[in-house]
Amino acid sequence: MKKRSKIILGIVLGIVIVFIVSIGIAISKLPEPVMYDIDNIDFTKLENGTHIGEADNGLVKVKVETTIKDGKVTNIVILNHDKMLGGKAESIVDDVIAKQSLDVDVVTGATYSSSTILKAIEDSLSQ
Repeated sequence: MKKRSKIILGIVLGIVIVFIVSIGIAISKLPEPVMYDIDNIDFTKLENGTHIGEADNGLVKVKVETTIKDGKVTNIVILNHDKMLGGKAESIVDDVIAKQSLDVDVVTGATYSSSTILKAIEDSLSQ
């Protein structure tokens, strides 16, 4: 009975080791995300309308719809946000609207998603 238990334990440990090594290899092959530089756009010079913008930093992809009325950004809708752990970064759109600027602080713990959302907004405002 003891010999059988040792064999089963050896098999289980082997499977665990293979699993851990596989995860390590997969993680090492992920692309290095980009931290974007964001241009501060003068919102007062923007034309009325709704514009679509996109950004992809390698790990995070964002698509936004930005509405401009009378030189102000009145609404930003995140149409798509492929993220890892950066869901809380979506609150950054409220900061952009409140400040009427892209010069806002990124959300702590969601830096890459924040940067990518801002870049997508910048892209929409550059259309």
